Amino acid sequence: MRPKAPSADTALILGVVSVVGALATCLVGFLGIAAIIYGNKAREEIRRSGGMLQGSSEATTGIVCGWIGTILASLWVVVMIVLFGMIIAASPD
Repeated sequence: MRPKAPSADTALILGVVSVVGALATCLVGFLGIAAIIYGNKAREEIRRSGGMLQGSSEATTGIVCGWIGTILASLWVVVMIVLFGMIIAASPD
């Protein structure tokens, strides 16, 4: 059995945590950026190993989840800005 690229599992964990975190609170969702970085690093390690390392599916899943988590977190930030803007605009002077 071939060894797995260490960054692949890291990307997968960060990606999943970023999606779950983005659904709970917006700030944790930005861990998706780290998942994208680690996923790309793992894919590069796997490509350079010439078939000696595995973990490409974990790296790809981490990248995809990282993007989803980052997008969800960004949407949360936009929604919060709009809501606070509406509250400020509606408050009596």
